[in-house]
Amino acid sequence: MNLQTDSIFIDRAAQRTFWTIAALFAVLLALSWPQANNINAFFFINSFGAGFGLEKSPLWIGFWAGMSLLADTLPAVVLLLPLVWRRPDVVWVAVLAGIVATLVTHDIKPALNLVRPAGVYPENLLHIIGHTLHSKAFPSGHATTALTTAGVFALALRLPWWGIVLAVGLALIPTLSRVIVGAHWPQDILAGALIGWLAAGLGMRLVRCFPLNVRWGRPILAVVLIGCALAVIPFDGGYPEGRWVLLPLLLWAFGGSAWALWGMWRARNAA
Repeated sequence: MNLQTDSIFIDRAAQRTFWTIAALFAVLLALSWPQANNINAFFFINSFGAGFGLEKSPLWIGFWAGMSLLADTLPAVVLLLPLVWRRPDVVWVAVLAGIVATLVTHDIKPALNLVRPAGVYPENLLHIIGHTLHSKAFPSGHATTALTTAGVFALALRLPWWGIVLAVGLALIPTLSRVIVGAHWPQDILAGALIGWLAAGLGMRLVRCFPLNVRWGRPILAVVLIGCALAVIPFDGGYPEGRWVLLPLLLWAFGGSAWALWGMWRARNAA
């Protein structure tokens, strides 16, 4: 790939990092495909807190419920609100990438309709946080959302290789939460992660074909994102124990927006 014609990546190190991460997700997905590997990996991750006696700790439960809630589509969208004022182009990349990721994920889910862990094993053998789900396991929509968001931030903000690694590392926490709360198999989250990561790259390509008209596009995006931020206030996504994440999320959304608008107002008056 010629970086002179490919402006997705800031340099070759970032390019190699992006594709290495995609390859890693693909290899891990292939390794998890044999059912024995998938099941063993699930029980190892799902019972992670039990070894420390944390499985009934309110803090442990609240943290992982919050991480699952954060990876839901609505809260993830709210993360973009402060960027709509200064970097509406980044938000537009997220919209295009999100459309791709949603179409792929929600076409596969009902078509395969694979059973989740709670649909195979009795609940007393599982560590379940939040609501219990039984069907439409593959791929994980939450994992797709988390890695789409991470990929958009990494690529649209043109982060260096270490920034890409950091973005993925942060996104893996809510992604792994889907196994810890008992909602998904490892192969589900790996497939979702791969779809989301590649969708972010495709979103960067699509923005060239469908550029944003900032004059009317930014107000529309702003209204939609403000509506999402208001809608997230009563939202629990089936994880009421994790509603604590909504406070820092809303502080980021509205506080960050106020800071960005203040900066824009000062810059305009200075000019």
